[in-house]
Amino acid sequence: MKYFNVILILYCTNLLSQSILEQEKNWISSSNKNHTSYYSIFLKNNLTDSLANNFDFSPDVHFAYQDKKFAFLSGIKVFGEKRLNKNLSGSYFLASSVTNSTNTKYIGDLQGKSFFSHNISPNLLLLNDLRGRIEYKKYENLFFQSGIDNHFIGEGDRSLLIGNHGAASPFVSMQAKFWKFDYFSIHQVWREGTAGHYTPKINSTHYLNFNLGSTFSFGIFETVVHGVRDTIYNRGFEVEYLNPLIFYRPQEYSIGSSDNVLLGLNGFITWKRNRLYGQIILDDINIQEIRNKSKWWANKYGIQAGYKGWFSLKNTELFIRSEINLVTPYSYSAKDIHANYSNQGVVVAHPLGANFIEWFNEAAFNLNKTEFHIWSQFYMKGNDYENNPLSYGGDIDKSYILRPYGDYGYSLGVGEKFYRFQFATNISRIVSKNSWKVFAEPRLILITRKPKIEQDFFILLGLHKDFGTVKRNY
Repeated sequence: MKYFNVILILYCTNLLSQSILEQEKNWISSSNKNHTSYYSIFLKNNLTDSLANNFDFSPDVHFAYQDKKFAFLSGIKVFGEKRLNKNLSGSYFLASSVTNSTNTKYIGDLQGKSFFSHNISPNLLLLNDLRGRIEYKKYENLFFQSGIDNHFIGEGDRSLLIGNHGAASPFVSMQAKFWKFDYFSIHQVWREGTAGHYTPKINSTHYLNFNLGSTFSFGIFETVVHGVRDTIYNRGFEVEYLNPLIFYRPQEYSIGSSDNVLLGLNGFITWKRNRLYGQIILDDINIQEIRNKSKWWANKYGIQAGYKGWFSLKNTELFIRSEINLVTPYSYSAKDIHANYSNQGVVVAHPLGANFIEWFNEAAFNLNKTEFHIWSQFYMKGNDYENNPLSYGGDIDKSYILRPYGDYGYSLGVGEKFYRFQFATNISRIVSKNSWKVFAEPRLILITRKPKIEQDFFILLGLHKDFGTVKRNY
C-alpha cells in the first residue's frame, strides 16, 4: 500500500474532501475567529497543516427518476493523502463509476463529468474522476502545487470567477503570502471536442486577495484563455502569461492576439455570525452604452450578491443562504470554443452559463443524527431556439459572431425565454461505522416555456460518503 500511495500521488496528485456545504456549516462559531473562508480553501492545501497519512473509501451509488425515465450512477470513491517528507505532500481522489446519463449542458441531474471518460456503449458512460495534487512547500509563505483538480473562488454556492462543478483539469500553481495579502497564480490545461478528439487550450489566472481576518476580504481576479493552435499556426503556450507581475489585457494586445481576458472582484464582510458577500465579473463593458440603454451586445458582465448566516437553535446549528446571480448575454463566450470560458463543454464559472438571472436559497441542519438540506432555485434564462444555428447569448460554446440582431437589441433573457423553479429536500443519515450515508432527495420542478407550463418530479436515492461529493443543485 505504501508504494501504491506514492505512485498515485506522483501520477496526478488537494481535493476539497468535504462538500462546500459541510465546510460552511462548520467553519464559523462565536468563539472561533480563525476560520477558513472560501478564497483560502481555493488558495491553501488542506494537507499543509497535517502530518497524517489517511486513506478512505466508500460506495458511490445514485438512482434517479428524471425526464420520465430512470437513470443511475454506480461506482466507488477512494481518497488518500500522504506526506512524503517535511516539504512534500500530496493527495488523490478517484471516483470510478458507470452512468447512463449524458453530460447535458446546464442540467445538473447525474451529469457525467470527469477528465477520463469512455463510452462503453451509446447509453453507458464510464467515468474515472481522478483528481489529486502534489505540493512542495520550502518556505512558510511560498508553496507550489501541481496535479489534476477543480478550483473555486468565492463565498457563494456558485462562483462567477472559477467554479468547481465541472470536470477536473491539469494545473500548476503558486501561492505567496505577505502581510495581509494572498497572491495566487494558476495555469490550467482545458480542452474541447469529444473523447479521443480533444483540442487543448490554456487558462492562466491571477488572484490577489487582501484579508482582515474574519471581518473583511477583498480580491482582484484576472484570467485569460487562449487556444494552443488556431487556423493559422500552432501557438503552443504563450510564455508571456507566465509572468506573475503583469496584467493580461495589455499583454494580450502586445502580442496581437484575440485571447479572451476576464476581470473580476470578490469580497465579503462579516459581523458576528453573518456574512454578506459578492462578486463582479467583467468580460467587456462600455459605460456610455449602458447609460444610453442601447442594449449593446458586448456589455458582458456578471454580478453576484448573497447573504449567509449561522444560528444556534435548541438542538442544532442552522445554516442559511440567499444568493442572487446575474450574467448578461454572451459573457464568457468568444469567437470560437478555443477561447471561451469552458472546459469539455461545461462553463467554468456559473453552471447556467450566461443570459440568466437566478435566485438560490438553502438551509441545512441536523436532527437526531439525520442531516437535512433544503434548497430552492428560481431562474430565468434566454435559450437559443431549437434547430437554429444563431446564438442568443446563453450558450457560451456558440460564437458571438452568430448574433441575430447585429450590435444592438440584446437584453437579459433574449431568445427563447425559459423559467425554471426547483424545490428540493436532501435527507441523509449515517448507516455504518465508516460514516457511509444513505440519502434521498426529492425535487419538485416547474418549467415555463410560453405559452405552456410543464411540471416534473425528480427523486434521487443513493449511498455514499461526503468526501468528493458533487453538488447538482442547478
